[in-house]
Formats: sequence, structure tokens, C-alpha cells
Amino acid sequence: MRPPRVQGPLFADIERELLEHCHTGDPDTSFKAARGALHRAPVSCRVIWKYLVKHGPKTDEELQHELAMFSAPKRRCDLLKRGLVQDSGKTRQSRQGADMTVWRAVV
Repeated sequence: MRPPRVQGPLFADIERELLEHCHTGDPDTSFKAARGALHRAPVSCRVIWKYLVKHGPKTDEELQHELAMFSAPKRRCDLLKRGLVQDSGKTRQSRQGADMTVWRAVV
């Protein structure tokens, strides 16, 4: 069973991206997971964008930790593709010491 279509131009490509990861031979569980992501992705994108507006620029790791959202980096990528976030030009070190891009909301 294929996931339902998401209405609205802003998130129309999310359906295509999610379905690209499902193949006709995949078990129904793959399509169920994609369907769940279809419904959560737009909400998660809005949560991240509003959080960046309110709390200022953050790294993916900070977003994951502060929002308790494992999928934050993927949703931030969705926002980047739509021009709703951008690289702030700054980096911060991750917990492991790697440089991470600091992202800011485009308002």
C-alpha cells in the first residue's frame, strides 16, 4: 500500500523523496514507515524552523538534543532545499570535537 499524497507545493517533493526509498518488492512495513514519515515530516520541519527563529542558530546536533528529535538533520536538509534555513557562516564543535555547521532560519 503506497503512502497517501501530501497536499501543498512546499512539501510536495517530500512524498517523492520518501517513495524513492521504497521499491516495489519492499515489504508493506517499508511503505508504512514512509507513510508515517510523510505525515510527520512537515510538522517536524515547522517545529525546527520555529525553534531556530525563536532560539537562534543551532547545529544539527544541538537541534537533535534540544528538540529530542532524531530526524532533525534530515528535516533541516528539507528546510535547506526549500530555502527556509541557511548556513550562518559559523561552526561549533560537536560533542566528539568535529566542526559542525551552525544553521539559521531564513525569515
